Amino acid sequence: MADMGRIRNFTSGGAIAPRRFVAYSATDGVVVQATGAAGQKIAGVTGVVGANGADERVDVCLDDIRTIEAGAD
Repeated sequence: MADMGRIRNFTSGGAIAPRRFVAYSATDGVVVQATGAAGQKIAGVTGVVGANGADERVDVCLDDIRTIEAGAD
C-alpha cells in the first residue's frame, strides 16, 4: 500500500478547488483557499477533491511533494 503522507481533515470556510494551497482562517479548524495575501499562513494543499462551499470537510496534505494547479486561464 502506498504511503499517502500526512493528511489532516479540516472544515472549509468557502469553496476550495482541488490541488490548491489552503490557508488557516481566523476560526480554529477551518481553512480557506489561499490568495497570497500578506500574513496568510499556508496549511497545505488540497487533494484531488476540494470543497464546493463553506462547512464541508476537506482533506489537506501537510507534507511531502504534492501536485498543485497554478496559473491563469
